[in-house]
Amino acid sequence: MSRPDAPARTRKLPASPVKKPSWDAWTAGKSAGLVLLMIPVLLVAGFVAQVLEALYYAALCIYYVVTGPYWITRTIWRATRPVRTPLGVS
Repeated sequence: MSRPDAPARTRKLPASPVKKPSWDAWTAGKSAGLVLLMIPVLLVAGFVAQVLEALYYAALCIYYVVTGPYWITRTIWRATRPVRTPLGVS
């Protein structure tokens, strides 16, 4: 339990190695018309990336759904099969 009169400890998070994107830096030196023309291109690229990601996860899901029963059956079979020992006693 924490005490209500205890001072809060300030914790500093480590700096991220990934730089945050800057809209101002991206638009610097470009005309407003070019920036407006680039927005649909960026939207299409983002949409395509989302579709590809969805297809990747769908394929992964199908793979696990199809191969899951095989691994379950194999595991149960290996756990319950009779084992031959060097002495011939099972």
